[in-house]
Amino acid sequence: MTFPQFTSKHDEQALFSPGDFIAYEHWVSQSFPSKMVIIYQSSPLSYFKQCYKGKFEKEKLLGMYEILKIGNIGLTKLPGIGSPHAVVLLEELIAAGANEFLSMGTAGGLSRQGIFLCCKALRDKGTSHHY
Repeated sequence: MTFPQFTSKHDEQALFSPGDFIAYEHWVSQSFPSKMVIIYQSSPLSYFKQCYKGKFEKEKLLGMYEILKIGNIGLTKLPGIGSPHAVVLLEELIAAGANEFLSMGTAGGLSRQGIFLCCKALRDKGTSHHY
């Protein structure tokens, strides 16, 4: 069996978009950062808050995601688990105005071994095939 099973599924127009969701919620921000750092663990968030105490602004994206901003750079922590949740956040950030991203996290049990910069990866889950 090859993937995807429905080869023409991307030819169809989507029923709704993240932009439609933002418009539905009447969410507007004049100063939303165009550059975003997405983190997955609490420790980098605590470190950021400690280092930049009193120097950042807080904003809520649709009341669900806290965005910490310094100038045109924002930082947010993904509160859930898994790539489908990460994609929902990414799509909403794009619809809100962000266009550059840095994703910082750990990979399984490697976090205790040090810091690694990935230059390529093997993907074998459903979400990756769409992005």
